[in-house]
Amino acid sequence: MKEEIKSLTLLELEIMSFRHCYAGAIVITQDLKILLQQRGKDRDQFPGYIVAFGGKSAPSETMMSALIRELKEELGAEVKPWEVVNLGRFAIGEQDGPQDLLEVSYWQDRHKTITGCYEGEAIFFNTVEEVLAHPKLISELRWIFKKFSTEQLLVSANDEIQIEPYSPEWPKLANLEIAILKEKSNFPWIVGFDHIGSTAVPGLAAKPVIDLAVGVEDLKVARELIPLLESQGYVFWADNPDQSKLFFAKGLPPFGPKRTHHVHVMEMTHHDWLVRPLFRDYLIAHPETRQAYEDLKKKFASEYQQDREGYTNAKTEFIRGINQKAIQEKLD
Repeated sequence: MKEEIKSLTLLELEIMSFRHCYAGAIVITQDLKILLQQRGKDRDQFPGYIVAFGGKSAPSETMMSALIRELKEELGAEVKPWEVVNLGRFAIGEQDGPQDLLEVSYWQDRHKTITGCYEGEAIFFNTVEEVLAHPKLISELRWIFKKFSTEQLLVSANDEIQIEPYSPEWPKLANLEIAILKEKSNFPWIVGFDHIGSTAVPGLAAKPVIDLAVGVEDLKVARELIPLLESQGYVFWADNPDQSKLFFAKGLPPFGPKRTHHVHVMEMTHHDWLVRPLFRDYLIAHPETRQAYEDLKKKFASEYQQDREGYTNAKTEFIRGINQKAIQEKLD
């Protein structure tokens, strides 16, 4: 029987089982070249073909952890989970027989962590057209490369922590996005929408990313929002270690030049749904605390310029202290 390749949605993926799972990545180098791998002609799978970097996931691994391990082994690369963007998922196999799963992702080596190519032969391309013209490109990658232009794939996104002066446009952008999402997602289990984060505090300098919270009655039911938000340009972070929320980002390369919006979907009993608006309102009501927070953000942005996780963790103690004061003020 002829082997078939079927593109999968995330919701289809969750109800299927697979014989083997493979994770691969299209790599963009720091000098903006498309980096792929040409398999040796003696290999059992795809001999001589152009493939993504990656490999088979062990039963105990998530697809993300398998990809990070493979990129370390094959390229010496240091990859953070939040730097990886999924481009496509495929079921491969005979129509009525066992099937394998292939997930292909996108990763930019912005911090020049690649040390070499330790499996197969590194092949560099300058344009998408060059990739598509190669006769040995596997069909899954051909399907993905047809979806993107050279400009989209080779965007040099600046992932450094950058704090900008407050802009009165931020609440306008938030209200506009909320209006669009309300119109598109008229579900009875949605409790409400809220503008949270630093861009929701007038006068506070912040990263220019609009954070929106969506409160829901049941997080499992709320997974219906995944295809809807994806249709609005959002990328769903399926590998988010915090499974108590659904997290979406808009503008991530290669789907955009830089992130512009975050959407946090959570149940109405979630700590963040209850406390983050209190934190916002406390900063609005206490200008001296708002200024202290701004000073702290600028200090840590300088110290953790290329480390988003470190920047976030550094603010935790201050935020926790303000949360306690905000909750007590609410109770008094």
